[in-house]
Amino acid sequence: MRESVLVWNGKSTALYREARRFIATRTGGAPQTVKTIDFDGFFTEHPAALAYFPVFQGMNGWWGEMLGTNARIQSKMILSPECILYEIGMDGAATARQLFAAEIFPHTLKKVKDSKTEIKDMIATDAGTILALLCGGAENKIRAAVQTNGGTYIGHLGGY
Repeated sequence: MRESVLVWNGKSTALYREARRFIATRTGGAPQTVKTIDFDGFFTEHPAALAYFPVFQGMNGWWGEMLGTNARIQSKMILSPECILYEIGMDGAATARQLFAAEIFPHTLKKVKDSKTEIKDMIATDAGTILALLCGGAENKIRAAVQTNGGTYIGHLGGY
């Protein structure tokens, strides 16, 4: 049985119960439920554990909490059209759909998209730049697309 935690700050709904069933089937035991998580602290204390993080439609910047940690997205499950459940751990394996973080300038957004880099999410910063969650298959191509257009490549966040 692998230790797991479900980050859920809402009510006990059918969606919540479905998430718990999925996790229990996958890990062999029911997850602990927490309202918030500090990925760095959690994985320092529980390096072999898994965190399950729901992302609801219209929820931006959820992945920002992973920046600067060694936590990696390992898989995702669609619970409903409005909710995706991401599995996050420390031992993410390479998969076809890799996720990367970068800081880019708004005027280069189209150029980054044109480089066959899929932008999954983005949030504006106070500095006038955009923190972007990028999806692609090859880290070197993502890094080159970002840096060629004057952006800063931040790092790999896992994949599914």
